[in-house]
Amino acid sequence: MDVNQTKEQVKQTADESIPTEMKAWEIVKPGSINGAVSPLRYTTKPVPKPKRGEVLVKVIACGVCHTDLHVTEGDLPVHKEHLTPGHEIVGRVVQMGAETRRFDSLTAAPLLCAGIIGYRAYERANVPAGGTLGLYGFGGSAHLTAQIAMKQGIEVHVLTRGEDARKFALQLGAASARGTYDMPPVKLDSAINYTPVGDVVPKAMEALKPGGTLAMAGIHSTDIPQMSYPSHIFHEKNLTSVESNTRRDGEEFLTLADRLNIHPEVTEYPLAKADEALKYIAKGDIRGACVLRVSEG
Repeated sequence: MDVNQTKEQVKQTADESIPTEMKAWEIVKPGSINGAVSPLRYTTKPVPKPKRGEVLVKVIACGVCHTDLHVTEGDLPVHKEHLTPGHEIVGRVVQMGAETRRFDSLTAAPLLCAGIIGYRAYERANVPAGGTLGLYGFGGSAHLTAQIAMKQGIEVHVLTRGEDARKFALQLGAASARGTYDMPPVKLDSAINYTPVGDVVPKAMEALKPGGTLAMAGIHSTDIPQMSYPSHIFHEKNLTSVESNTRRDGEEFLTLADRLNIHPEVTEYPLAKADEALKYIAKGDIRGACVLRVSEG
């Protein structure tokens, strides 16, 4: 959202013609994105009218998150029928409901996901100054966390299944890039698991130094297998999860990203090819983040 808009600018935009219908994707029946029958349908939906305390946002671009893939494929239950995936939006407020306020940059929280949740996971991982950090999985969130860590003097080691993702990690400056289930070349002070795979946890815990921390960044994961106490838990190792992010996380992350000159690597798709973006994410070998261009301006 363009948080620098004033109420006068919003009112002027609202005076412009707002269509009654919009193009959107919806989940017909959760299932594999690569299955014979697509779980998604590209359709036309009515443009909603903002209620009290709501604003209507014209979406310009929308990031494609791994959570969207989980929802589409049924790993996470949908909360209503015909749900439209997508939550990493950038847009413009074009209409305001009653009792709406707070559109200045100091108080409005941007609607982002990958960077902010990655930052929260980074904080939860308790990376010591000048320490070593392992990143398991290297998609949209991880590649932003890697940049923040490296610019703060952290030695980053990437462990991911995709060959292209490993090459990209090295291009960004990672100290090493190996397969998901490989051991890093050095013991890790901290690690973050961005994958939705519980089998990664014992390997990551084994790679930690005494007193090290593994943070689980995802909101969905397969079951964690049985672990060995002496190999995986002993020596005061820590395993923690990350549930969500807060407004403060967003403010801190955006301030830090601006100061450190952090830039995401983006693969752009038109809205009509959102299913192709999800297939790219499902492949597990992406370069940075996927973004849907919904409209211009």
